[in-house]
Amino acid sequence: MPIQDGLPCVVAKAVKTDTASTDAYELVIPYTGSGYIVKSIYISKSRLLATGATANGATATLSIRGSAGGAGTTIFANAALTGLTGITVVLSLTPAATALTPIVTDKSLFLRITTASGVTDSVIDVTLEYSCLP
Repeated sequence: MPIQDGLPCVVAKAVKTDTASTDAYELVIPYTGSGYIVKSIYISKSRLLATGATANGATATLSIRGSAGGAGTTIFANAALTGLTGITVVLSLTPAATALTPIVTDKSLFLRITTASGVTDSVIDVTLEYSCLP
């Protein structure tokens, strides 16, 4: 279900933030056509995986790329998740200019945690909205 009417979205649930320099999640983008434009990125529900209790994920850094290992199209450049202090906080991230133009054609996007949160067993949810192009 899209956050904004008319925009499809994909969600990565329970992306681990307690390990650095890892591709924490592969997000498959279902589209047909010539590509898509990333419209919005939301990070939410910073929590402990085992209990669901709130966890401070503000010191973790995240990048979203078109290839594993921090390579490929930059959807979101590596940055700290400043302000992500608990399960009720939602961060709205600005996609990188390269995610807007040229057209993104990557079938998968890789969520990479470059700096760990410092909280054992911590996870976040990532929602990405996009517009398909014919």
